Amino acid sequence: MRIVRPAALVLLLPALVLVPAVSSAAAQRKPSAKSMAKSTVQMVPMRTIAGRDQTGGGFGEILDLALDDHRTLYVCDARSADIRKFDDFGTLLGTIGRKDSGSGELDRPVEVEVRGDRVFVRDLGRSRMFVFDLEGRLVSSTPVDEREGRWRKFRALPDGRFVVERETAGETRLELCSAGISPQKTLYRKAVPSNRISAGPLRKDIPLPFAPVVEWDLTPEGLIVAGYSGDYSLEILDPDKGRLAAWTRSFKPFEVTEKDRKDYLAGPGRDLPPAAARTLVFPKTKPAFEKLVVNGRGRIWTFLPSADPKERTVFEAFDADGTFRSRVILEDEWPRTAPVVFFVGGVWMAVAGPDGETSIVRYQITN
Repeated sequence: MRIVRPAALVLLLPALVLVPAVSSAAAQRKPSAKSMAKSTVQMVPMRTIAGRDQTGGGFGEILDLALDDHRTLYVCDARSADIRKFDDFGTLLGTIGRKDSGSGELDRPVEVEVRGDRVFVRDLGRSRMFVFDLEGRLVSSTPVDEREGRWRKFRALPDGRFVVERETAGETRLELCSAGISPQKTLYRKAVPSNRISAGPLRKDIPLPFAPVVEWDLTPEGLIVAGYSGDYSLEILDPDKGRLAAWTRSFKPFEVTEKDRKDYLAGPGRDLPPAAARTLVFPKTKPAFEKLVVNGRGRIWTFLPSADPKERTVFEAFDADGTFRSRVILEDEWPRTAPVVFFVGGVWMAVAGPDGETSIVRYQITN
């Protein structure tokens, strides 16, 4: 999760072709393959929030970031079981929640979203959705129902409803939920291979190596962009109107090497029992992409795997309507699992330094 210097991005002309998805009753169209001219984009670090400087004890385990309408930053720290608020200059404004057993207190918050004057916090330890006002006062607390599938992620739409990712054996679903998190309808579903195993005395979930997954994000206007890394299929969904566009992009898969296998088993949080490690089956090739995000201007970025982990980060950029723009080479590493939140013209990112301390860095994205 290190970023050593300001990241420079070089945009290349596209070399791949968009393929329209199978037609359906929903409106679909083939996105144009027109691209932009070559250009250079830079991610320039503008401000750093060092947790130890701001809070004395430092950040613990940052799992999510969010911004409100005033660009106040909310940092979800699972280890300290709180949500810390910072202004645009990185000044600590206050803390929401704390680790305690009292009503409305947090145990292990894993996600935070802000819409209007409400802060939504999903707490994995308590299996509840907590709602606070912007000053940190508890408004409501609702149990998270996982009988129809485990929650993996939620995001709040501009109108206060939610999109929830649920995972069951062999399937991933995106569901539209009310403001009270009651399921309303299924927006997207995809059959996926079982991509997790449980290991250890606590039955900890560990992702299977290089398993294809569903990745998704929201545009600033509240559209859902969903992609499946098994075949590089992408869809743009309106929560009320359904599918607006769908397409599949051709790709050449990279081979999973022996070094990939060793690096995976040595990765953090993958302390498998010896018997499980010996029986772990690696696929022959890597998925089409590793991560999908939507930036502050509504552009879709799909981060591609590489043949060599030391190679520069590469992602492909699409307009919000699915138009392919370019392939982008990032001079420095973009940590795939780092929590980020975009705003117009930039991004906040949780970054681990060489000393192991985590900071929050504000980058400006410039042409």
